[in-house]
Amino acid sequence: MKLLQAGLCLFLSVVAVNSWAVLPPQYLSIPHWKQCVDTATINGGYSYVCLPNARERHCPPSSWRAFHAKKNLLPRCKI
Repeated sequence: MKLLQAGLCLFLSVVAVNSWAVLPPQYLSIPHWKQCVDTATINGGYSYVCLPNARERHCPPSSWRAFHAKKNLLPRCKI
């Protein structure tokens, strides 16, 4: 029984060391965020979510203000 307990403790400690969690990006908590962001591409392959320099008309003003109230949530889109 002690051998089983020792093995279980070792297994759990290995799982705990090798596991990790990633929190979702903070901008996902902003209402209507999809209407306010754009995507940009680097070197024709990697794309990322970015914030346009000006608010698009389909982006609610309250959501746009929320992006600016929380500084640096997203990089600015390159022109």
